[in-house]
Amino acid sequence: VIGGRIYDSSNGKTCHQCRQKTMDFVAPCKAMNENKPCKIMYCHKCLSNRYGEKAEEVVTSDDWLCPKCRGICNCSFCRKRRGQNPTGILTHKAKASGLSSVSELLEVEGSDNFAYQKKPKPEVEDRCGYSNGDVELVDVDKEKNKNKVVGKI
Repeated sequence: VIGGRIYDSSNGKTCHQCRQKTMDFVAPCKAMNENKPCKIMYCHKCLSNRYGEKAEEVVTSDDWLCPKCRGICNCSFCRKRRGQNPTGILTHKAKASGLSSVSELLEVEGSDNFAYQKKPKPEVEDRCGYSNGDVELVDVDKEKNKNKVVGKI
């Protein structure tokens, strides 16, 4: 149990957004895709923080469609599939801006204005004074055999 959530990799249900496998409440989508029910589920925290939806209301609805089926999913997989960059964690920024959810933040400020960028690794200097940008890795075996003549003369 972490932060009131019970994590269970065997029996838990996976949230499409955060990909956490917990025993928490998850909201199942009611859409039918090719005569099969949509298998996408969202946990109550993601529904609230990322989409501004209340899980209690979603579960009582007979026709609730998940954000993915509505084409508004802002998870990294769906954004990449649509040719957009992942947003990273924007919940705190959305709340600090007085908005109810990340979805609302993306709508107000523009979906393409947020893109998670991995921080580049800082250059590290080794004991010999070389930084990781100064050194070229070479395949030693290839270099040894570079000038070797093979075959009969």
